[in-house]
Amino acid sequence: MVPVAATLLPGPMTGALPPTVAVVDGKAAMVDGVGDGVVVAARAGAAEASSIAANALAHRGEWRMLPAYGRVLPGPATDWVDKNHPSLSQPIRSLSQPIRLEAIGQTRIGSPVMSERRIVLVTGGGSGFGAAICRRLARDGDIVVVNDLGAAAADAVAAAIGGESAPFDVSQSAAVDAAIDAVVARHGRIDVLVNNAGIAPSRPEVSARALANAMRRMNGEPIEVLAATSTLSDEAWDRMIRVHLYGTFYCTRAALRHMEPARRGAIVNLASIAGLQAIPGAPDYSAAKGGIVTFTRSVGGEVAGLGIRVNAIAPAYFDTPLLDEMLPEQRALLTMAHASGRMGRAEELAEMVAWLASDAASFCFGEVHTISGGYG
Repeated sequence: MVPVAATLLPGPMTGALPPTVAVVDGKAAMVDGVGDGVVVAARAGAAEASSIAANALAHRGEWRMLPAYGRVLPGPATDWVDKNHPSLSQPIRSLSQPIRLEAIGQTRIGSPVMSERRIVLVTGGGSGFGAAICRRLARDGDIVVVNDLGAAAADAVAAAIGGESAPFDVSQSAAVDAAIDAVVARHGRIDVLVNNAGIAPSRPEVSARALANAMRRMNGEPIEVLAATSTLSDEAWDRMIRVHLYGTFYCTRAALRHMEPARRGAIVNLASIAGLQAIPGAPDYSAAKGGIVTFTRSVGGEVAGLGIRVNAIAPAYFDTPLLDEMLPEQRALLTMAHASGRMGRAEELAEMVAWLASDAASFCFGEVHTISGGYG
């Protein structure tokens, strides 16, 4: 059982509390004393507990509501435990004194680490940004579920960080629903979703023409027809949109079905600088990422009042496997376009994801944060 302790935090609740019971990890136990974990019980219900929580937030750190169990013999709370958690009925009924507990919450004192390990799903976590994000969030003690289209890649990262593997195609609605429902079935909730899965344009002939045109501009010569849009196939356009935009939508929708009733959660979407200023020659990629930008702002505004934070990150160019097919000369030109004189590292982006996923970003709702190294 997770160690917990009970104390009365400063707030509107006064008077001695009757004995309280915490139900943690499927076990019932009396809680008292003061320790690293703090449990707050409120006899007057969830509203009073929320008031105490607000007070606690000012100086105690992260607050999280936990399932509440209680009884006034006889009472509906006890009946609910009997029906839904029969294994807990006897431990609760065997307490020496009747208890009354309508709300219970938990916080950790002086620590940014949550009192419960967060349940996190990272899509496209088998390499590049995704793998770096998984490693970073695992360092915070999160239970990280690693998704990738390839089972081997997801398994490898999950094994390395002590997480879980969940291979599925984010562009397939039914697969997404089943996977996220399975996460919730195992852990009881999903706290953080990182929509990272994506693909890069792979059109070497267009890249070669774009590079040649860049050289012509530098020499003051007329450019040739790039033909990036006029030769783009239906299949290539559809695949790009489905992986990035549909995938972000499908995963967000499935996660919100669980986050909305809980009135909590964080979603971080990976957009791109291409979604803000577009990349000539990559109309499919630019459109997909631009869609993620506006999708984030729309959904972020929709669920902000529920305490669910939906935000996006728009990186410039980072040295990840998505750029492996880029011509060396093109890579050099793009590197020079960054005021920092280099491309970003995946670990740097992972730090921003970790921040947006945490309560340190508690005032961020529907926002798009760039991380560009001064690109432009």
